[in-house]
Amino acid sequence: MKKITIIIMLLVLFSCKKESPRICDVTNAQENLPWLKAIIDLSKTDTTGNYLGAIYAEKYLNKDIIFINMSMGSGGLSGYWYNCDGSSIIFPSGTIPPISKNRLIYSNLP
Repeated sequence: MKKITIIIMLLVLFSCKKESPRICDVTNAQENLPWLKAIIDLSKTDTTGNYLGAIYAEKYLNKDIIFINMSMGSGGLSGYWYNCDGSSIIFPSGTIPPISKNRLIYSNLP
């Protein structure tokens, strides 16, 4: 009887659906932030290599911000910061926050 109880508990534990972490006050940011979804959709069909890379959620001044580590047509420069509304963030020289890469949103790297 104990074995059956343990097996049932394990099945319940592993069958629980994990919810996506909230980023920018939404779950599943890659689908629910339209501007971010557009970039991800471009990256899925891009053949130039401009949209090859990864996208991370980072924290800055206790707010979520998005770091996109892709060239995005810049001619080789990669690393772009965005607010949750999709507006670009330009940090003054020497004030760029560290990139933790702990909260991966999307990657198409091999």
